[in-house]
Amino acid sequence: MGEKKKSSKIIWFVLLAIVTVVLCYLFTVVYFFFISPYNIALKIGFWPFLNEKDVGKMYLDATTQINFKTMDENFDNVEVSIVGVNVSKDGYILAPLSEFSAWDASVQISVFTKSGTAYKGEMVYMDENYNLAVLKCKNMDGSNKAIKIPYVNIASKDEYIKDTKVIMTSMNTRTRAFTSSYQSGVIEDTDYFASVPKKVEGIATRDFTVSYGFIVSTNLNSSFQGGLVFNKKGRFLGFSFGTLLEFNIPDGQYFVQPAYGAKNFIKNVFAMNGQPYQNLLVETVCGFDISEGVDMTETLGSVQGRDTFYFDGKWNPITAEITEFCHSENKGFYLFKDFVYNDKTVSAGAILTDVKVNGKTTKIEVRNDLIDALYGAKKGSPVEFKYLQAGQTETLSFTV
Repeated sequence: MGEKKKSSKIIWFVLLAIVTVVLCYLFTVVYFFFISPYNIALKIGFWPFLNEKDVGKMYLDATTQINFKTMDENFDNVEVSIVGVNVSKDGYILAPLSEFSAWDASVQISVFTKSGTAYKGEMVYMDENYNLAVLKCKNMDGSNKAIKIPYVNIASKDEYIKDTKVIMTSMNTRTRAFTSSYQSGVIEDTDYFASVPKKVEGIATRDFTVSYGFIVSTNLNSSFQGGLVFNKKGRFLGFSFGTLLEFNIPDGQYFVQPAYGAKNFIKNVFAMNGQPYQNLLVETVCGFDISEGVDMTETLGSVQGRDTFYFDGKWNPITAEITEFCHSENKGFYLFKDFVYNDKTVSAGAILTDVKVNGKTTKIEVRNDLIDALYGAKKGSPVEFKYLQAGQTETLSFTV
């Protein structure tokens, strides 16, 4: 008889535990779906029964349309529309920096959401290395009301894996109707780079334009130029650029510039509470890797002939040192200007080969290796450069 009572108690304890878990789960689902419906990643994580269509609709909710008025080359007023994505509950929008080429600080930006709300957009950070602009949403009436836009998390570098299924979203930015759509795809190439030309004085040039990213293919040959790419775990992967590289990529494939580079500096942007952010360490390093150097110096047709290339906002002569670097097999980052920081200097022409930040050493093969490492340096972080100068290996240590 005693054994039956003991067994009965165990059964009741098990049932009570199951009911408690189910109720906690349901409470969590109700909370994230109805009380705090803006964190898309958490909604996806706590609701396993969502199909691709449901996830696609959630991502569209985090998609924004960024509008501003400017003048074109004929001095006619035009309205520019750009696709962005909200990556914070406070309303921080990521968008492709290259799309803001006609914008200046005096031009007012408006951010429209899929739900129909509108905000003022303030530019708080521009990053050429990752072609990313960061905007802060502010209420039109100047109040401190909470920003209510669904948001996603930015993917980490290790989430860019070949054969990963992704969801691409796009929208019609030609009208204010804000019509949008989504489509599934798969990552085919995770280690891809290509050159995106821009025109200076009517001449095709390269300047911070060798973009590292990945290739996504879709079943349908529809346009996702400037669209957004997500994985199925609630993470934002990057911006799709199809037509910019139409000569390099077959129909139905898109070059995607990754957004993981934003993860480090975005924390600092948030900490600035919407104020413009500046990273002097990153901005002080001016140069290019071998792929970028070859691409810029071998571009034909410049205002000064084949012996010049466009970099850092002007035409420059191709020196013997630059030619040697571009034709060498050494990996590294060529310093185009003197690096001067905290009274420490590395002269122009040096080739950075390694950087150590907070005790972690990164070997520099491409620009992004260097930039990723430097974004990880915070105030008080020890930094060490290893570089080649006049054939000798040198080191430079300083504190941020």
